[in-house]
Amino acid sequence: MSVEIVLMPIAIAAVAGAIKTRNENNKELARTLRNEKNRESSGYFTLGTRIKDTKLLEETLKIYGCKNVLIGDDLETELDKVRIMFEKDENEVFNAVFLGDISLEKAKEFISDINGEYTKLVQEKVYQNLLKNASGHNLQLESEEVKEDNSIVLTFALQE
Repeated sequence: MSVEIVLMPIAIAAVAGAIKTRNENNKELARTLRNEKNRESSGYFTLGTRIKDTKLLEETLKIYGCKNVLIGDDLETELDKVRIMFEKDENEVFNAVFLGDISLEKAKEFISDINGEYTKLVQEKVYQNLLKNASGHNLQLESEEVKEDNSIVLTFALQE
């Protein structure tokens, strides 16, 4: 008997005082910008992501070449002199808040790239966990095939 698992390339699903001050400043800035009257004049807008994991978001941004700062549960980075704050919403999903001179098209491209890289990282983590935990569930890897769309088909044999 064998079991096949397909991994699709879709997400399944500093110093302490300085950070505290920066965190307070960012919260104040975010409160100010959330006021509807300030949005248009400030170059502020928000785009959603599908990212939930802070560590994977940090890793994704580093791969993309961004230097980021973790502030509590939020993350801040900069892209071409535009500040980007990643804040979690009520569903624990990060939204990217763009502050500065960036077109909506370029911001959407950035989020698309970040979502794509994040998806690859999630797939890699799931893949590694499956291989690591297979023997504990009496499964032995029989074959592995990478498809054109970068999905991976793993076939495990059930050991009796």
